[in-house]
Amino acid sequence: MTRINMRLGLLMAGVVFIAGAVYFHRRFVVKPLSLPAADSTELTHSDLAYKFHRTISTSEKQHILDGNFAIITSTEGLSQPVKNAFATITGVKSFALADPNQKYQVTDVIGLPRLPSRRLIFAGVCESRWFIYYEHGGIGVSNRILVLDAAPDNSMRFVWGGIGFGFEKPTTLADLRAAIATGKFADNHAVYW
Repeated sequence: MTRINMRLGLLMAGVVFIAGAVYFHRRFVVKPLSLPAADSTELTHSDLAYKFHRTISTSEKQHILDGNFAIITSTEGLSQPVKNAFATITGVKSFALADPNQKYQVTDVIGLPRLPSRRLIFAGVCESRWFIYYEHGGIGVSNRILVLDAAPDNSMRFVWGGIGFGFEKPTTLADLRAAIATGKFADNHAVYW
């Protein structure tokens, strides 16, 4: 009788495990982002993961982060749809962004293979608008910003991204807004985010 109960218990545990795995896969799977209509003709399916690109005017840059943003200083403060969007845009299979002051892959020489190549500086959310401001390692370290909009169904839409080199890294939202408004974050060519 105990062997039958033990087998039945193992079978039940297996069913619960599989049902849980299916739930989490469907809930948190990385989904491709939709592109603004103007950008849809510029990209092919094969390069969606790394060539999100949109050029905006100087006046749009001056207002892209308008609003009362709540500042986020840890990746745990990012919603799962934002993490999924970041993974899609950066072309990685799962979300990989080090927290501020954590180690990350600063150079193109792989020291520790499991370190992410990107590190959060800070992020923010205001209503449906999100931004992620981060460092990207490699041949040269750059500062990058991605701006996303959330739809009512929790899907995310790429709005804009910019890349900056060789200037003092903004440390506050006001400094970041000023750097974007004065053109310190370039958007004139597609980059690997």
